[in-house]
Amino acid sequence: MPGLINPHCHSGLLRGTAEGLPVWDWLQQFIDPMHRVVTPEDAKIASYLCYAEALLSGTTTIVDMWRYMEGSAEAAQQLGIRAVLVPYVAEHSDHNYFETLNSNEALIQKWHQAENGRIQVWVGLEHLFYAEENALARIQKICHEYQTGFHTHSNESKFDVEENLRRYGVRPIQTLEQMGMLDVPQCLLAHCVWADSTEIEILKHYNIGVAHNPISNMKLASGAAPITEMLKHGIAVGLGTDGEKENNNLDMFEEMKTASLLAKFSGLDAAALDSWSVCQMATRTGAKALGMQDQIGSLEAGKLADMIAVDIATPRMTPLID
Repeated sequence: MPGLINPHCHSGLLRGTAEGLPVWDWLQQFIDPMHRVVTPEDAKIASYLCYAEALLSGTTTIVDMWRYMEGSAEAAQQLGIRAVLVPYVAEHSDHNYFETLNSNEALIQKWHQAENGRIQVWVGLEHLFYAEENALARIQKICHEYQTGFHTHSNESKFDVEENLRRYGVRPIQTLEQMGMLDVPQCLLAHCVWADSTEIEILKHYNIGVAHNPISNMKLASGAAPITEMLKHGIAVGLGTDGEKENNNLDMFEEMKTASLLAKFSGLDAAALDSWSVCQMATRTGAKALGMQDQIGSLEAGKLADMIAVDIATPRMTPLID
């Protein structure tokens, strides 16, 4: 079958250590302190580990938002995974312990389209709150200058929406639109749990890709994203694991099952998001979310040979009903 596509992940070494908190408390108590002390060697080791886990569980393409991504590029080069590298950027005096747009641009200049295009580098932003307004203009400039994509988190929690309304007077995706952040060569938003109908129309209008992360959203009690509604509007929704700390593994097969179950449970509809639909989200639709649908996501003549073999000679797969 086609190799699985994971459109939102964070390399890391915190598996099983950041438990039992809602997302913003979790960020402040566990994740931000990690960013203050992580070293380039830590970051490189984490990417080797996470890319190996991804490959061994059937993922051939991964979007990784992480730190010191020279090491991530080396890991992707050596292990053979198709990687979209997205530095964890913050351009704000209150968050001066992340990557910067200078380091992001330097990574683009050195690694974008390396290994015959197998390694791409996009512009990253941890969150809209983590950037001054002049930085947002520079993000757009870099995306257009290098014809590359932009990736950030949006509408992940109720707090995200409430705080955005307090700061800007409109909802998060509306703010991104007003600031020009959606008008770039390719835009991918992670989560979109609390996107309302107006924001879904905006996503459709700009052909924005969405990375749905059901296990992360359940673990952090963020909520259930309106995925079936997005799919009805033709929005390219892929399936992401989020990071090892948000999920505790990077298993896309587990993510497919959970996505289907969560849609059925939250919508009280046993027919919602059937197995073929979630399989498509993890392959063809995930490729479209990255703007790579002409290259990967399905087994077709002329596309890249990103494919996997699934062992069905196991008790878990017996009997196999066609």
